[in-house]
Amino acid sequence: MEPIILALGFSVSDFFYTIWVKKLLDKKYKPFDIIRFWMVFTGLLSLIALFFVGVHTHSNLFYVGLIGFTFTTILGHYFQVKALDNLPLSIVSPLGALFPVLMIIVAVLTLGEIPSLMGFIGVLIVVAGSYTLTLKSTNNLIEPLIFLFKNKKVWLKHFANISWAFAAVFLKIALTNAELFSGMFMLSAAVGVVSLASFRISAPQKNLFRCKTLLFGIGFIRLFQNIFQWILLTVVLLGYGVAFTSLSLIFLAIAGKFYFKEKQSWERIISALVMYAGIQLILIYG
Repeated sequence: MEPIILALGFSVSDFFYTIWVKKLLDKKYKPFDIIRFWMVFTGLLSLIALFFVGVHTHSNLFYVGLIGFTFTTILGHYFQVKALDNLPLSIVSPLGALFPVLMIIVAVLTLGEIPSLMGFIGVLIVVAGSYTLTLKSTNNLIEPLIFLFKNKKVWLKHFANISWAFAAVFLKIALTNAELFSGMFMLSAAVGVVSLASFRISAPQKNLFRCKTLLFGIGFIRLFQNIFQWILLTVVLLGYGVAFTSLSLIFLAIAGKFYFKEKQSWERIISALVMYAGIQLILIYG
């Protein structure tokens, strides 16, 4: 399947996921409870799917990837929630936009994935576009970067990015050592089991199921989101794959404009076009 199709599938899924999560947050749901619920729910669906696709691995390296992916994924979400609790969104989002560069560095050091020069330039263009797209105002263009040196709590976001970068590496190790769908469903099931166990350590809020439709809707859409993203990361270099998924920021900007009625500036439209240009550069020369 073409990478751009997978990226679009991920972005559309992320569009609905974000809208529905925002609705639950407005209803005073705790972010980490939402995350743990969809992890458990997608894990349950994956266990059911395994009865049909079976367990098929090619080597024991799959289990190394599975263990590493499970814990780095959960750690990444934990640090992300902590970052959002301790830092303004206007800082967290732009710093997240820098993730593709970190992903390239980690992929080079761990998997030896070296992008072409034009591909790397394309990733930098995507990063520049997504960075400015997530800013509240271009008048504060360097404020998030200043935070890198002034605020110690910003390391919470760095830890989230680092955890997710290694999660992507472990994901690729696992899926290249198993049949694709069998490997994906085993990874999802493992994350679900660990997330379920975490409820004994930190109990979820009361009345967790007061919005059943939204919760289960998030669970289903997140399953498809994972499938699109995970397949994408197996067919291209990890740095390219992460850059492609930045397309979701364009869809979220559209959601902000037409669904949440946020004020959007021409700068954001230009940022979206810059991102698209960077992705096209990767597709052509990467």
